[in-house]
Amino acid sequence: MHPRGSSKKGVAPPTVAGEASGGTLRHPNRLPDPRLVLISALLLSAWLFPGWLVSCDVGSRYTSGEPQTSRPAPVEAGPPAVPPASGAAEPLAEGTEREVVVVATGDLNGWITRHTLYPKERGRGLAHLARTIARLREAHPGLILLDGGDALIGAPHTALAAPRSSGGSTPPILRLMNRLGYDAAVPGNRDFSLGRAGLEHIAAESAFPWLAANVAAGDAPWLPPYVIIERNGVRVAILGLTTPATLMWTGRDRLGGLHIEAVEASARKWVPILRDKERADLIVALVHSGLDAEYDRAAALQNGLPLPNAAGRLADFVPGLDLVVAAHAHRLSPGANRPGESDYTVPVLEPGSRGNGLAVARFRLTRRAGHWERGDVERYTIRAYPQADPGAMALVRKELDATAGWLDARTAVRIKSVPETRQFHRCSAALVHEAAMEMARNEGMGATPAYSLLPMLWRVHLPDANDVGSTVRRAHLYRWMIYEERPVLASLTGRQMALLLEPFLRYKRRLSQFPGNVLNPGGLTLRHAAKGTEVLRLADAASGEELARHQRYPVWMGDFHWNGGGGIARKALVHPSQQRAALEATLREGVFDLLADPATVLPAHCNAWLEPVR
Repeated sequence: MHPRGSSKKGVAPPTVAGEASGGTLRHPNRLPDPRLVLISALLLSAWLFPGWLVSCDVGSRYTSGEPQTSRPAPVEAGPPAVPPASGAAEPLAEGTEREVVVVATGDLNGWITRHTLYPKERGRGLAHLARTIARLREAHPGLILLDGGDALIGAPHTALAAPRSSGGSTPPILRLMNRLGYDAAVPGNRDFSLGRAGLEHIAAESAFPWLAANVAAGDAPWLPPYVIIERNGVRVAILGLTTPATLMWTGRDRLGGLHIEAVEASARKWVPILRDKERADLIVALVHSGLDAEYDRAAALQNGLPLPNAAGRLADFVPGLDLVVAAHAHRLSPGANRPGESDYTVPVLEPGSRGNGLAVARFRLTRRAGHWERGDVERYTIRAYPQADPGAMALVRKELDATAGWLDARTAVRIKSVPETRQFHRCSAALVHEAAMEMARNEGMGATPAYSLLPMLWRVHLPDANDVGSTVRRAHLYRWMIYEERPVLASLTGRQMALLLEPFLRYKRRLSQFPGNVLNPGGLTLRHAAKGTEVLRLADAASGEELARHQRYPVWMGDFHWNGGGGIARKALVHPSQQRAALEATLREGVFDLLADPATVLPAHCNAWLEPVR
């Protein structure tokens, strides 16, 4: 949900001038506070005489119930980003002014730079944000840098460095986050695909806390629910929350017994604690949950889960919050400076996706009667630089080079022409079905005849004229199959299969239908498809024998829909007890192995635009 309205006249956001050429930040002028002048002089001395700083107690104070590691310096060279000293040692004078700046990323999906896979795309990824983060630190020493979740999984290199146990490696995106000096992050639904042990390893390797107030291990919080960060004498509480729909999209088996509570109820529990017990001056809800409460509500209800997207309800109905950072919807907002105005009761930031930009909130506070009085809040976004920061790239160069070689791996199939969209989809459906069958045979399930109801949704990033004549590489499959879908074998009745194919029938009839819920009938033919699913008859594509509606058959599905994604499995009254097996390898890798085998005979639907390499 994009914020509406225009910004107030005469107020310009602090922006990065000359984005590609290294411009400077502009900020409104105001008379300097004498105390700030003194602090600036001390910091200048620390820069000129760095040895003097070693003996000084200057820095941020964290409180989350666990000791925090020291914060690393930014990637770019220059003066150290040291926050001003805390004002807790002496009373602050009436009318003292302070500012607190919050900078957020979200839904990075492991992307350091997208140029490894999309060389023609405008630059995006965390390495494209490093320069802006460093400059914001110079302009606002002590800024608070947050991530709203789904930082770890998605980019190709994440498949090579996924820490699925305590002995796993540290992902390159995490090493860069450590270097950039993040202050806190929350796990998103895709991060949980690493499993509980994998995320615990991530937390141990991080130089910042991972927060999850609504994720419990038994009766105790699994991760710290919040962290208190002191900046410029202001106590800022960061409350971490994540979407309960993780259980629907990722699966309970990967959570290792963790329980995810409702976002709004958890926030109502913790906000009074932060105000009264922790004496927080500002409370920021860092949430992996979208603003649109209706999106995925029906699917969650069918799966017995709380509201998946509750960030908007936090902003409107949970008293005591000062800012909501809402990742998950892959939106970067607000798009313009929004001083003092918001579509919600409290200001909201949406921190973008895959490193396409930063969302910034700038608080101005004044000391009144022993408390901080909050003034207007500036909110704005900054787009990623087209070029990646050299220092950030050098930090992860080894992994990126290995990923480039991995993506360049070739199959035994060549692109002979540019396909039409429907040719592309029919071919992709046939390839995914054949790949699932081959993966089953490789797992010793070859004697079991099986059908498949696998997703149609390959990204329509069609080959162009420049691709004609080139061999299909793993990079092509990453552009076409953007999700980490894994096959699950279930025992379904003929009637359940017919119900699951209802979105496919709507798609075939060119009726309105969300493409992500369209499942292709692999190994099946539709005998009759009159109005209503009760008259749909399915038959074996090889023998022509009709499937009985009450009898059960082995069927491969993707884990997203099997776990409840889209809600269609629950509409068909599918029960978890019907699961027979689950494979760890992704369907994308299954398709790659299929096409890399010279003995593979291409499905008929693919012959229009693919051919074997002679």
